[in-house]
Amino acid sequence: MTDLLAGVDEIVANLKPLTFDYLDRVDVPLKDRVITRLEDIKPPCIWVAVESIDHLSSAGELLARIFLIATAIDEYRAISALSPLLEVVLSVVSPTEATTVVEVNPTFQTKGLPALRVTTSLVI
Repeated sequence: MTDLLAGVDEIVANLKPLTFDYLDRVDVPLKDRVITRLEDIKPPCIWVAVESIDHLSSAGELLARIFLIATAIDEYRAISALSPLLEVVLSVVSPTEATTVVEVNPTFQTKGLPALRVTTSLVI
């Protein structure tokens, strides 16, 4: 088994060169908007987090959650605003589960932020 975080680093590296449209902004670079630490959230952004590591199989598997986080807007508008970003993410990541609508609660926020959660797995 290799470095446990190499899979997360690979996802981040694949996303950073891309751009997305968000609300009235076009071609927003993802370069500084793909993060691995919850405290670094500055929406709109993508937070890549490790969900689990399977040590039981012969090839270890890392389950990663990719959160596409909107600014503090209502859920309906957030889904609409995040749809172009979801398309970009799905162009480089193969999901292993259905994309779900969730709320992310950074410690500095008094209210949760609407997000889409994409799950993927990688052999490590």
